[in-house]
Amino acid sequence: MNFSNIIKNINSKPVRKISSLFIALVCLAMFQNCENFGSFVAYDELSITDPHGDSWSPVDGLEVKNGEWVKVEAEIIEKLRLTDRNYIASKLFAVAIQGDEDSVNNQTIRNRINSLITVNVTSFGGPCIYNNPEETPVSDNRNVSCSGVNSAQVTAQAIPDPNVYRSVLKQAVCDYLASNASVQSNIRANLEHVSNNLDSDHIPYLVHQLFYLGQEPRKRTLASLEELYKTAANNQSLPPQTFNAAGLKILTLALCHSNGWEAP
Repeated sequence: MNFSNIIKNINSKPVRKISSLFIALVCLAMFQNCENFGSFVAYDELSITDPHGDSWSPVDGLEVKNGEWVKVEAEIIEKLRLTDRNYIASKLFAVAIQGDEDSVNNQTIRNRINSLITVNVTSFGGPCIYNNPEETPVSDNRNVSCSGVNSAQVTAQAIPDPNVYRSVLKQAVCDYLASNASVQSNIRANLEHVSNNLDSDHIPYLVHQLFYLGQEPRKRTLASLEELYKTAANNQSLPPQTFNAAGLKILTLALCHSNGWEAP
């Protein structure tokens, strides 16, 4: 067989197909089953080794452990939504003060809330800054300066994490709102204002709106408030549309102690 005939045989279709298939199989084995170029790994080792070293492409929600894709175990931390002392105080003012803000009763209420909330910068946050001094009135008609003299107030967190002292102060202010006759009278007047705006006379719902304005209560939350309101009347039949002073105190205390209103 001369050289020209050999070339014709190599270029024939069957030979070309066999050659192409062989080359494809060799390339596939080299590029899919390799640690270094030219060296091979047994197929039964692929499940426990990473043949490509650090060449795994990142996949959202997955990570590589022992050569296998597994779900990322994310740690979820739940925190209360909180705001600083200025928001807390302003919210309580809106609940507890009604009518002429300069009246003696309203000034007394404001000073009490300030003494428990506003001046406690490190517990409630909202630090003072040097170029924005403020004067915070307290119950004995003095002013507590927050203009940078107290470095602890200047360096306080904007919104601190929940802490025991904050909880104690909040409990004190909630007890004050529920027990003070002037505050309760103001709350009742505020309920009438809210009732006119919402076209409702449902007392538990209206008290909820004082603290959570614009937020509809869940059905089970409203049912719990109605039960508290009924309990205030010694479990007698008390329609939620009927005003009851003892019921208002209990609702004030319960909703003030809840956490959701402390942030918008």
